[in-house]
Amino acid sequence: MGFRFRLGPRAWSWGGLRLGSRFQLRQRFLVQTCQLRQFLGEQCPIDRSGGLVQVGQGEPGKPGANDKIQIGLIGCGGMGRGNLNNCAKYDDVAVTGACDVWKNRRDMVVAKFKDTAKPYHDYREMLQQKDIDGVIIATPPHWHALIAIEAAEAGKDFYVQKPMTIYLDEA
Repeated sequence: MGFRFRLGPRAWSWGGLRLGSRFQLRQRFLVQTCQLRQFLGEQCPIDRSGGLVQVGQGEPGKPGANDKIQIGLIGCGGMGRGNLNNCAKYDDVAVTGACDVWKNRRDMVVAKFKDTAKPYHDYREMLQQKDIDGVIIATPPHWHALIAIEAAEAGKDFYVQKPMTIYLDEA
């Protein structure tokens, strides 16, 4: 399964095709995505240099109303809480949900973020919430693929712990 491998300090290859540096790959991907969005008639938040265009900023020094990222945690164990704390330390992030089948773990996270977080016993209920932009998936590995697929189908951004799947067919 070694299709992707490094050729040198900055070059990448996929199946023998030399692709260039990571920055060039990212820039090419963003520009192609922008061209596709323009073709489909959507607004494109990417400029030609590969950077994001700032839209709808708030006052200087303060994030705008839509600039706050609302995240939820699915799996409130040690790794999930660690990932959540790393995200929550930023001013533009609000923790709006915590989901775990074990009530004690779920309640610890909700107590820490009591002003904004809401508890959920079922991750599907959390994914239906309109006020959550993205989720951190920190469940046992056999749940990763299913929850990631359902998060994508619900239109949520997600961060999933490795492994993404257990079996290749799930990928």
